Amino acid sequence: MKMDRIKTYSNALWALHLAGLLENRECKNPIKSFIRQSSECNNYHCYTHYRSREVESQLHGLNFKSQAEYHKYCSSNFAHEHMVPVEALYQLIIKSPQSSDNIESLLRRFSKRATITKEQNKLLSKSSMPDYFYHSLNNPDSHLARYVDA
Repeated sequence: MKMDRIKTYSNALWALHLAGLLENRECKNPIKSFIRQSSECNNYHCYTHYRSREVESQLHGLNFKSQAEYHKYCSSNFAHEHMVPVEALYQLIIKSPQSSDNIESLLRRFSKRATITKEQNKLLSKSSMPDYFYHSLNNPDSHLARYVDA
């Protein structure tokens, strides 16, 4: 049975933690790539968790022959964005890597992606979450904090 991507990447991140490499500065960018890739695939616009109303409106009535065609259209006209920036998720993981299951839980909860307009994307903070995000992690909508602030 094939292991899902998030499970695979959480196990890899846990192994890096056990090897003492999770907080190693030289490993930070590859680790952030792991975090990013845990929830993405080639046609990532097809598998976002959220589309803004404006995107839905612009897509209404359009017909695409394939996922690749839809992805190409979205890539040209919209922004693909991590609702919780990878840097913020990285910080959460290195602060409490308690277990592979904990890392997996963080990835499942906060590796949400959105397709939004390019104008909407300009309004968002690119690398940080509002301070209250870190104090409201139990709130099921905490991943929306940057959107609420924008």
